[in-house]
Amino acid sequence: MPDVQDTPPDRGFALPARELIFLTFRVGPVQMALPVQRLREVLRYRPARPVPYAPPFIEGIIHLRGELIPILDLRKRFRYPEAVSTKTRTLLTWIYDHLIGLTVDEAESIIHVRPAQIRSVPPLPDTALEEFIIGAIVPESESEQVYLLPDFDMLLRPGEREAWRRWEPPGTDEADDPDSAAEATTRAKG
Repeated sequence: MPDVQDTPPDRGFALPARELIFLTFRVGPVQMALPVQRLREVLRYRPARPVPYAPPFIEGIIHLRGELIPILDLRKRFRYPEAVSTKTRTLLTWIYDHLIGLTVDEAESIIHVRPAQIRSVPPLPDTALEEFIIGAIVPESESEQVYLLPDFDMLLRPGEREAWRRWEPPGTDEADDPDSAAEATTRAKG
């Protein structure tokens, strides 16, 4: 079983003296990166169960090792046409301390970045990315790829965020389910 992180990490991009580590991924034509401390695991794509009245970019929920996990499609959130291929992946991360899956076109690689390589981005007016991008990883060589850094907590607008904060999937209270608590303990022990 893959090594998984079961608690939400710090939200910020704390800049240590040495380097940061990111998972790079692609959504449509855009290359992005996620700090690995925010990553729980990468899954092969599988369709989610639809949820009634959910916004179009919420694919639905999946059931994974006793947890119900909502799935947010970044292609739809950033207004790209829907597309699924054999490279499509789901990144498990956190938004407001809730575990969530983000559907991306491809999870690419792990990169090591010096803090000086992280830069702010100019405004991106009239784009689907305008309100979501907080920075970019600028490569040391101009021939290398620039990776955008989304603010994952801002992937939901204020009304959506408030509903998200209140949402608690049924059956996730481990105190009420001794089998889930035993399974979580077994996972934690390795």
